[in-house]
Order: sequence, then structure tokens, then C-alpha cells
Amino acid sequence: ARPAPAAALAWAAAAVTTILGFGMLVLAILGRDVSLLLVLAPLSYAWMGCVLLTRRPGHPMGPLLCLIGLADVLAVVPYTYARYALVHSPGSLPFSTAMLWVNTWAYAPATSLGGMVLLLVFPEGRLVSTRFRPALWAALAFIPLSVAGYAFIPQNLGVLFRNHSNPYALPRFDFLFEICQAAAIACGLMAGIGAAASVTLRWRRADRVGRQQLKWFLAVLPVTLASLIAILVLPGTASLALGVPAGVVMPVAIGIAVLRYKLY
Repeated sequence: ARPAPAAALAWAAAAVTTILGFGMLVLAILGRDVSLLLVLAPLSYAWMGCVLLTRRPGHPMGPLLCLIGLADVLAVVPYTYARYALVHSPGSLPFSTAMLWVNTWAYAPATSLGGMVLLLVFPEGRLVSTRFRPALWAALAFIPLSVAGYAFIPQNLGVLFRNHSNPYALPRFDFLFEICQAAAIACGLMAGIGAAASVTLRWRRADRVGRQQLKWFLAVLPVTLASLIAILVLPGTASLALGVPAGVVMPVAIGIAVLRYKLY
């Protein structure tokens, strides 16, 4: 039988993630760059999604993990590419300026899907009730608002990119970009509050086995949040290395729950 369209797309997303991941791994090794560690996160999500697609076909969590892996690798690609083409081997690769620009906003889908949507739908792969739809909409609205807010605003990209500025900045529209940034932050806060409420409600409603399943998620959640905060608040090589657990421990915890408690 042919796989369902969602499953077929998920397998394709996992394949693209793997190909791009290993491509970026080569660049990171050639440049001896810390982005070598960042490739682990998208591969972890994509491959765990494939496990769920195989073990629990038709369940929405498998495609979601594959999609998170794809979003993660699309955030890592411009970062690794720009680091190599502008820092380690200037002029060696084409489109370095374009990749530097993409790096200013490419994180938005991964942040929304992995940091908000996953928390809202874990572990069944759906919202705990229709009351959480506004939180889901806010998580999805975060993506275009964040892209619009950061893609064209003048900004120094820091020491990791030798203090290059946004190559496609439009200073005359700063006010509009700042409004989009504020709206993105508001949506992120709304989605975050909704995610916390969703996890709490699921815990209260869960039976003994359900709580054992949720414990794996709750055990790694502080590490994940701390790693994400380190990347956002203290950008730099050290914080990027600390941020590796944000993308690795969560899919590993989901995998343990699948194999031990038959979560899905």
C-alpha cells in the first residue's frame, strides 16, 4: 500500500534533513566550526520522526518531528554556510551575502515548531482541547511576524560573523519592523503560556502510565529551555555549544517514552 500523503511528505522531509545535515557537517568540519554540534539537533528530530512513522504509522507526532528536523536544518544551513564563506574561507563559496541575510530570520520556523507547537500537542499529537487553538495560532503567527521583524531591520550580526551588518536592511521602515518584533514576542509569550497550561492540564488528567510518559518530557524540559535561553540571551560560541541539548535531549526522551511505555 502507498503511504499516506502526510507520511510520504514526512519521509521526504527526513531525507532532505539528512542530506542537508551531512552537507553542513562537511562544511563545519572543514572550517573546524562549532556548528558541527548544531547538526545533531535536526538529525535527532528527523530520525526519531522516522522511528515513529515506522512504529506508529498514521500518528501525527511522527510527521511533526520530521518537520521540526527540517525546520532545524534550514536554520543551521545558512549559519554554517555563512560562517564558512565569510569567516573561515572568505570568497570560497557563492551566495555568502544571501546566506548571511537568511541567517537573520531562518530560526523562526524551528523556534515555533520545536519550542511552542510541540509543547502544545505533546504527547497525543493534538491539542488537549479546542480552547488552546488561539495558542496554536499564536505559535504559527510567530513565524511570519518574526521573519518580517528581523529580515530587513539594520542590525550588527556580532562577532560570530565578524560584525557584519544585515546586508539587505531597509532603515526607512524600522518602525514597522519593530512593530512586527513586538507582535512576534507577544505571540511567543501567548504560545508559551498556552503550552505551560496544556502540559499542566495533561498531567492532571493523566493516569499512572500517562504520568510516567510525561515524566520523560518534563525531565528534559528545563535543560531544553535553559539551552534556548542561553542562545537567545548570550549569543556566542559557548552558548551555541550549550544549546546542543535543546535539540537532542527532547527527541531522545520521546524515543525512550515510545520504546518503554509505548507512548504512541
